[in-house]
Formats: sequence, structure tokens, C-alpha cells
Amino acid sequence: MTGKIEHAYSNIHQQTSPKAGIGRVQVNFIEREENEDGWKAESLNRLPSVLEELQGRGYLPADICILVRKNEEEQQVIHRLLNFKTTTEALPDICYDIMGNEGLLIERAASVRFVLGIMQLFVNPSDSIQQTIVNYEYARGKQNMSENEALNACFSIANPTESIFSTLFTNEENDLLQKVQHRSLYDMVEQIILLFGVGTWHNEAVFVHAFQDVVFRYTTGKTADLNSFLTWWNKNGSKQCISTPDNQSAMRIMTVHKSKGLDFKVVIMPFCDWDLDSRMRNILWCEPTVAPFNELPLLPIEYNSRLGQSIFAENYFDEQMHLYIDSLNVAYVAFTRAKNELICMVPAPKKETESLDKINSLSALLIACFTVNTPGLDTEIISLSNSYKEESKVFELGEPTYAVNQDQPGTEINEKIKVYPSVSSTDRLRIRHQSLDYLLENQHLTDSRLNYGIIMHEILCQINHKSDQPKAILDMVRSGRISDEESKTVEAELQLFWNLPETDKWFESDLQVLNETTILIPTGEQYRPDRVVIRGNEATVIDYKFGDKESKTYLQQVKQYMNLIGEMGYQTIGYVCYVSLKKVERVN
Repeated sequence: MTGKIEHAYSNIHQQTSPKAGIGRVQVNFIEREENEDGWKAESLNRLPSVLEELQGRGYLPADICILVRKNEEEQQVIHRLLNFKTTTEALPDICYDIMGNEGLLIERAASVRFVLGIMQLFVNPSDSIQQTIVNYEYARGKQNMSENEALNACFSIANPTESIFSTLFTNEENDLLQKVQHRSLYDMVEQIILLFGVGTWHNEAVFVHAFQDVVFRYTTGKTADLNSFLTWWNKNGSKQCISTPDNQSAMRIMTVHKSKGLDFKVVIMPFCDWDLDSRMRNILWCEPTVAPFNELPLLPIEYNSRLGQSIFAENYFDEQMHLYIDSLNVAYVAFTRAKNELICMVPAPKKETESLDKINSLSALLIACFTVNTPGLDTEIISLSNSYKEESKVFELGEPTYAVNQDQPGTEINEKIKVYPSVSSTDRLRIRHQSLDYLLENQHLTDSRLNYGIIMHEILCQINHKSDQPKAILDMVRSGRISDEESKTVEAELQLFWNLPETDKWFESDLQVLNETTILIPTGEQYRPDRVVIRGNEATVIDYKFGDKESKTYLQQVKQYMNLIGEMGYQTIGYVCYVSLKKVERVN
């Protein structure tokens, strides 16, 4: 197999441009320690200092790309950097923002996790996980505690009660949260941000702004409540991101596969290791040549090392060779994305590689290339060993480079949001209640008989039975048609209405009710009485009037309704109800 792989690459030579300048390759070998993946944690710990050094040498965040092999590795890096930027160790002039293939993930921001935690507690106050998240992020963001101090605060405070959300919060914050949870979804988020000053936490105003944009888009065009939003967020929240332009000050992170055809001034590979062979349960379709297996034209055989000692050994080694070549090709793509510098974090081998046949991972291959005591390597590769330092376990070829970035004329300048302008909706928006008499400024319900008539008429048409009155009034208040104060006037007016003769009979619970139902006649004309109630074969027609005068025209109108309904086979009774005049007149 080794010979075949060598033959596959025998005629390939990496061509370099004659204009290529000085660059650097640095490979850092990290001890595995007791945990097999412990080197990955150490690599993540080193990453911020690597970024600080690069930016100190003039590289912009947009010049830097972090390459990983798997999506979960991408999430680990993003989580590490976004958390690090909230610590006291983060340097003020260094950018730690990182943008995934689609953008900066909103859910990774500590300030957004706090707002979501509060919303989750509104739904389930006993959720201990969300309670801990809220306390931790509050201690870090609002009280400026360190990570250890915040953790100690989370587990040393008393449990919250029904009247408070957190014992870390002030009394005012707990009291106001009791009111905030009853607001509309968008206003609820706005009030949480304003109450705790979330927009100033950790320099994450852009994430807070983006999160509220998501809430706004969710609420647009439909009725949105807290439960439905949280259900939607649990399913789709991980996909929400901030799309940033190419010249935005943020580093890029992507998988090696998606980096094909791209180049960057600096490439960092924090997890530069993967198996050359495959650990996946691949299925090989083999043609058996030995009896009795050859009675079948094809057999599905699971790929594993035991096949090397079976009748399918040839199929196994052929598949292994192609897997090795695929892995080497991935490494080639990753190592050729950098223009100026390539920095890799690699796990140190557990023991010295004895021969090339024992190499089964990229880390083992790299250490074999950098040591002279590995047989089978040609002189060109052996010469690289001069750049490998056994004491520090670092391979470094070339010298650190310095970037010179000049502003180009006409380049779009993006201003970084540092403060989130959050204002209470009561201060920036006031509902002007609907009125046809719009030339009268600051008009109240009773200032205009016309406005009064419209409101009362709509409420009465929303009431099928007397018990519907509270809901009809509340709907008017919620829609902004009337204020809380005006609702009391409406209740008083309706009480006078119920005292009128006959009205109780029109709203009894055993009646079939038709409010503002259209009567269509054969000639195409339409008529719409205010209310028709039916009991058996008897139909009662009621029309509401809100003027200050009586008129025979009203009686004639009701009479016409009665005749039309009578033609349908009903016995009819009609009434004109002068609501303002507190009078009911029967139509014969």
C-alpha cells in the first residue's frame, strides 16, 4: 500500500509563485496528558494569545481564518472565544469576534443567553438550569464578577421565591420583572434589555440588537406569544446569526472542506489531527471468490481491521489505501490556504514512530516528517528536522511576518455598535385611539357622539350573551381603540343599557344570535340588521341608534328587516333601541 501511495504522488510537486514573499509555518505539539482529548482543551486555551500576537503584528481580524475538520470543532472554537472576550484576561484593543460560515451565531452571546433565560423562567420559574444561567450571566455582566466569583455566587445564594426571580437581583428589578412578563413578546424583550442594561454587557450590543431583530421578525404578521417563540427558538435558534460584510472586523472560521479555492493571510488549525484511516462503519460491497461465499455475486461487508486477515483482505487494503489518500488530500487543502502564515496545534505522539507502516494519523505523519530517526524518509524531508525543537516541541520554518494594512479610498466603513439604545415603549410610542372626528386633538370617548356611537355599536355587536361583555371591552382596550379610563365609561353606559326594558331577553343564553349578518335578496341588494335573535320559529330584530333624536325612518328600516325575515318563514318582532336616549321602541 505504501508503494501505491508514493506512486500516486510521485509526479506531483508544489509550485510556488516567483512573487511569493517570506512566510512562516509553525506546528505546536501539545502533550495529550491523561485525557485523550486533553490537548484540544490546551489548544483552545492557547488560541486567544495566538490571536493577540497576530493582531499585535498588524494583522486585521479579517485576515485570519481558523480551519477545523468538523462542525462540532467549529462550535467549540466559537464558544471559547466568545466566552474569553467576557473575561478580565481579554485585552481591550484585541478583537475576539469570530464569524462562522454564515455569520456570528447570536445564541453564543452571554447577554442573549441571559435574556433567553429570563424568558424561560417566565414560562417555568422552577427551571433550575435556567435559574443558574441567569444568575451566572447577571453576576458576570451586571456585577462584573470573575468566572469563579460568578460560579460561587450562583451556588451560595438562597433559592428564589414566588415573588422574586433571583436573590441576586435588586428589589426593584424583581418587582419590575413581575410586570414585564405580562407584556407583548417584543415589548417584553425590550423591557428586559432596558431593565438590566444588557446592551452594555461584554461589548455585545450587536448581538442584542440582532436578537431583538429576530424577535421582531417572528412577531411580524402573526400573533406571537412567549411559549410559541421559545418553542421556535429551541428548534431554530442555533441557526440565527449576524451576517457581516467582508470588511467587517471579525475572524472567519470554517471547515477545511468549505475552504477549497480560498486563501487567507493567516490560517490557524487548532485541531490539526485526524485519523488517516476511517473509524466509520463503512460498508464494502465485495465479490467473493472462495466457496461457499462465491455463490452470491456481492456481499456487504463492514469495513474494519479484521478484514485484513480474511478472504476479503484485498478489498480491505484497497479501501484503506483510498481512505489514506483522501485524508492526505484534505491535509493538502488545509496546508495550502495560507498566504503568509500557517499555525497548527497538533497532539504530541504517545511514543516514537518506528516505521512509516505504523503511521495512522496526521499527527503521527507530521512528527515523522520532523524527526530524523524515522526510516524511509527522503533527504528533502529529513532536512526539515533542523527546524524542529525537541525541547519546546515546536516546528517553525521561516520568521514571524508583519502586516501593513492601508485604508483604501472608497472602502466602506462599518461602525461598531458599542451601546444598545433601549427605550421604554411608553416614552417613544403613544397610541392615539381611533376617532372619525380626527380634527379634534386629544379627543376622548365621550367628546364626540359619533365616536361614542361607533365604539358602543362595535361592542354590542361583539356580545352574543351578557357574559361576553368583559371580553368585548378588554379587546377594545388591547387594540388601542379605548383607554383603561374610557373602559370604565363604557361599562357604566352598558349598565344603563341592561336596565332598559326587553334588553335582557335579547341576550339570553338559549338564543341563536346573528350579529350584523347580511340578508341577500334575489335582486342583489343587501341588508344588515344589527342583531337578530331566534328562538324556535320566532325572530326578534333589533337595531341600535346612538343619536339624540328619534326618527320614523328608523322604524321603517326595522320594518323592512322584519318583512324580509318573515318571507323566510319566521314570525317576527322588531325593536329600535335608542341607546343614548335610554329608550326602546317596538315596531309593529
